[in-house]
Amino acid sequence: MLRRYLQSLFILSILILSLILNSCSEKEPTSPDKEHFKAYGFILESSGATQMKVFRGQIDPQFKQYIEVTAGAITDHLEIIFLDEEGKKLDPPKDSDYSFGWNIADTTIAKIHRHGVEWEFHIVGIKPGETNIELLVLHNDHPDFRSPKIPIKVIASDISTPVSFKIIEEDTKEVLVSFTKDGSIEGEIKLEYPNRTEHLIIEFYDENDNKIAIPSPPFNLKLKFSDNTIVEADIEYWEFNLKPLKYGTTSFRVIICENNEDKYVFMGEILVTVE
Repeated sequence: MLRRYLQSLFILSILILSLILNSCSEKEPTSPDKEHFKAYGFILESSGATQMKVFRGQIDPQFKQYIEVTAGAITDHLEIIFLDEEGKKLDPPKDSDYSFGWNIADTTIAKIHRHGVEWEFHIVGIKPGETNIELLVLHNDHPDFRSPKIPIKVIASDISTPVSFKIIEEDTKEVLVSFTKDGSIEGEIKLEYPNRTEHLIIEFYDENDNKIAIPSPPFNLKLKFSDNTIVEADIEYWEFNLKPLKYGTTSFRVIICENNEDKYVFMGEILVTVE
């Protein structure tokens, strides 16, 4: 009799435990769903202008159908602006569990270049050819959003002799310095110690004032300072920022190197003041 009672009690305990576990598991799936980022498309913007729009898996024919870049050069920064199911702007995820990811089919043709802003990037052309890129919103180790494959076309560079240049603040597009083909300089750069500048890009032009895409490598940018104890430069491709080291005034000369040998030297000195 006692044995039957104990068996019945054991079976009853198993049933109660099973009901509790099932009740808990029914509540679980609702919480992770709330954490997922749901986007239906995005816009690629550069300096406030729409370059490309993708919505519900389709590239909008009203805008560019591919990303184009010259071999050895770099695109302007491209900002990803997400869209909700109605095609309206959607704030990107802010949780640290989310991050920007990408897949480039052939990384010998093009690659991504970034400098800290989560939902912005550049495309760098490596060699002429075509490939594609998928843009991802990663949630820990899996994508919450995956774009269609976006074509990238890398075109061959046709280099003319650079005779002038402009130094431009990347985000605002403000021209800080112009070096004209007659050798004169307009503008200067001012820094507030100890803050480094925003990203600055340098654009080169030929004798007909056409913008030149200069491949890097074999070419690279060098800034030669008259006093390198006041300011130092952090250079990536044809963009850079300046970091003040102490108060004072210095200047620098722009040089284009080929295989690390001086190739084009611009003789004017650009004034830099650290206040």
